[in-house]
Amino acid sequence: MVKRVVPILLASFLVVGAGSFAFAAEVAVLNSQRTADWYSEVGWDYEADMALLRSTLEAGGFAYTEISVEDLEAGNLGNAKVLILPNTRRMSQAEVDQVKAFLGRGGKLFAIGQASFRNEANKKVRDESYLLADEMGLSWVTWSGSAPKHAYAKVVAKDHPIFQGLPEFIQFPRYWAMVNEVRGGAKILAEWYDDDQVTPSQAVPERNGAIVEGPGGNVIYIGDMIFTPGGTDALPDLQKLAINIIRYLLNK
Repeated sequence: MVKRVVPILLASFLVVGAGSFAFAAEVAVLNSQRTADWYSEVGWDYEADMALLRSTLEAGGFAYTEISVEDLEAGNLGNAKVLILPNTRRMSQAEVDQVKAFLGRGGKLFAIGQASFRNEANKKVRDESYLLADEMGLSWVTWSGSAPKHAYAKVVAKDHPIFQGLPEFIQFPRYWAMVNEVRGGAKILAEWYDDDQVTPSQAVPERNGAIVEGPGGNVIYIGDMIFTPGGTDALPDLQKLAINIIRYLLNK
């Protein structure tokens, strides 16, 4: 089941059956071969992105494990309290059902970018929205990928714990964003802004959410992939943001 665990934690596990182990990890990361295949198709470096996610988890001192698509479909998340979906575009209905069950048991979700945007065959679902649309409180509108838009996330929920120690404007690396409409009681915690830090990137406020908390208070969503070269490796505020989000979800 477990693909990788922080080395210092290798002695900390529970035997749950012949040849099967559940590591005492508080965070589970979906390492999806389906997403890796999609990255390959579009010419992106999946392993580089995953390496930055790992380095962020290690910088935060989190006990974590990586699970496969097959693990998630079987509901094998070990003892994790938080699940991370790092730009996990392709997800089967079985994966989605297990994420919903995990949330129903009190688990928390950190969803990033295109998480649950397409099914396992890379086909659209739910009128082109996310399979986890209700849990994230989002309805997809469009994709945007050119300067000067989506250069910064402006913090609007200034007292929220995920922004502790961070500036009002948090820089993002690549002017890309999934533009979503917030619905169902979800809360916009930070809004997209252009390079000038004056102009909102989307004119409709409900469609300008850069960082969103789901309606159940158990999901944090970021509208672009931050674990990518030029992201958490080059922008310390992004790494701190990710660490703050994971800590917040662990402590809820």
